[in-house]
Amino acid sequence: MTFVKTIRFFGYKHPLSNFYASNIFMDNVTYPTAEHRYQSKKCKDSMESVKIIMSPTPLKARKLGGKCNNADNWNDIKLLVMYKTLHAKFTQNMKLTYYLLNTEDAILIENNKHDDYWGIGDGTGKNMLGKLLMRLRKEIKDKIENNKENKEDKPVMKEYPDGTKKWYLNDRLHREDGPAIEWSDGIKCWYINGKLHREDGPAVEYPDGNRYWWLNDKIATEQEVMKDISKEESNVFTT
Repeated sequence: MTFVKTIRFFGYKHPLSNFYASNIFMDNVTYPTAEHRYQSKKCKDSMESVKIIMSPTPLKARKLGGKCNNADNWNDIKLLVMYKTLHAKFTQNMKLTYYLLNTEDAILIENNKHDDYWGIGDGTGKNMLGKLLMRLRKEIKDKIENNKENKEDKPVMKEYPDGTKKWYLNDRLHREDGPAIEWSDGIKCWYINGKLHREDGPAVEYPDGNRYWWLNDKIATEQEVMKDISKEESNVFTT
């Protein structure tokens, strides 16, 4: 017989609950709880949203959210809104990240007997909050595993909104077959293991033609770099 662990949660003292006090920064706003953020996104009227955000408690936020005029597409987007809210809550606070991961493979159930959609209701509810938390837990676990694989594999390129590209290996700037940073303005920088370094040319190149030579994170002259290259070539021919 296989034993399946179950964790039931409810109320403002439980970290998995939307009522749990944990600041969430989204939409250029700091929300005191996940409940504040979720309820405020329901409203068609922005002033009603502000009242919810300013509510002194998550319970008050929920009550106001139940009275506001919902956005026209609310039923279509509410699951996504909740998931993004949970994602922010559990990734912006490392203690909560660890708490969620430490639930391991347990079935998470919101033990709210008065809500048969987000909670378990009378025992036959959909438990959508619990399901979203389990989905988020898996997403975080998968991301951690992928990062481990990347550390053992090859540099990973990250592209930023302005077009800048950076290559990382083991959380350090690193690339052996080209510049580790390609700035959006055309500047290129070579890094090895987090250090500004290039042995076959300048480590920093500007679009206007200016070039700078670096070895092991220390500025060097072209002659010093070329001298090292000459030594290596000489060793090749004499072996």
